[in-house]
Amino acid sequence: MKTSILFLISALITPSAFAKSKCMTNAIGIYHETGFGISFGGGSSSVDYGEKSVVNVPLSVDNKPACFIKQNAFKLKSEAKKDKDEKNSITVTPMKTEFENVPNASQKQYIFVEKDAENSLKTKFHIMSFICAGELPLSIEATSDTYSKLALTSNSANIKVSKVFATGKAAQNLKKVMPDLSVQETFDFFGKIYQEKTHKELMADKPCCTEYRIPSIISDTSITSLSGVERAIASSFTTMGANVPNGCSKDFADSMKNYQLENYTANESLKDYQIKKKWFSDDLVFEW
Repeated sequence: MKTSILFLISALITPSAFAKSKCMTNAIGIYHETGFGISFGGGSSSVDYGEKSVVNVPLSVDNKPACFIKQNAFKLKSEAKKDKDEKNSITVTPMKTEFENVPNASQKQYIFVEKDAENSLKTKFHIMSFICAGELPLSIEATSDTYSKLALTSNSANIKVSKVFATGKAAQNLKKVMPDLSVQETFDFFGKIYQEKTHKELMADKPCCTEYRIPSIISDTSITSLSGVERAIASSFTTMGANVPNGCSKDFADSMKNYQLENYTANESLKDYQIKKKWFSDDLVFEW
């Protein structure tokens, strides 16, 4: 017997103009779509996960209206069949950003694949992203995918989904009762690598200076599946970073240059993976 489970979570908070992905200085816009499917039984197991997000954040710089909009996507696929090697792939769509009236605007993305020293079947993809004005982070984002070898003998599954979204006062209150994002481990992991490489104290994200006014936004998702497929997937986006590395700082970016997504060929954590760049696309496909 073969059983399949599929669900889709989506949220859209936006005027119709937001669909054109044009940076807007007068409204917060969020589009977030998550799909997760598993199939097990009959000597095989598989999992498919996909996430797309578009976020528009209005802000002011020296009391002048400004904004940024970011788009990115993350996909993974795992398949296991009896007496055959398991196949896995993760597709990362590099973040795309558009800015209006943001000085020294830039983006930074970092990736590291962590292998469990005690469990060779366990792998974790860490991706950390920053939108910056000079060395000031305007927003932080991370995705973490923890993977364990698929089981072929299970005939049941347990899936847990958690989704949080808030803005304004609600986001500030939520931050007080939920200080740690679901991907805090990813930020801590990159912070540890930075300290080991530089032997310096970690410069945490600093509160916004008075020249910048940024709305409070939190979006946090976690999905955990057990039995037929073993995955723990988490993603978070927020404009209220705390206790995280400052990925916008020149010192951090220079020290962690090999882990920036565009420098994937120099990233030693990816040496065991086949990496392909899709034709007519910026998507990167990691296979193993």
